[in-house]
Amino acid sequence: MPPRSWQFRVGDILHAIQQVQEYTDGMDFDAFASNALVIDGVLYRIAVIGEAARAIPDDVKVRHDHIPWRAIQTMRNRLVRENFGVRVDTVWQTVVSDLPSLILAMEALKRESDA
Repeated sequence: MPPRSWQFRVGDILHAIQQVQEYTDGMDFDAFASNALVIDGVLYRIAVIGEAARAIPDDVKVRHDHIPWRAIQTMRNRLVRENFGVRVDTVWQTVVSDLPSLILAMEALKRESDA
């Protein structure tokens, strides 16, 4: 099976962010931190985001260097390799601070690739 195009990977990122937003809708940090199922789902979706970002070609990353590609991939690597050392407060900050701006960047990238 041929690899998926990077445009589909952008769609994967957008879908994963949407899933995280659905999982955490209406939650504050305390509710998040006390819900292992939601934490697991969010960790999985963040790993999906990192894996999809890894598949974006370097030339696209260079043209869109305002997107924190390295940080996205580093977060994925930490989640996968250091699963038991993941700090819930760091994950929560990613959810509330980083993903909203990432969705805007991915939507802009998708619009550009569709044009």
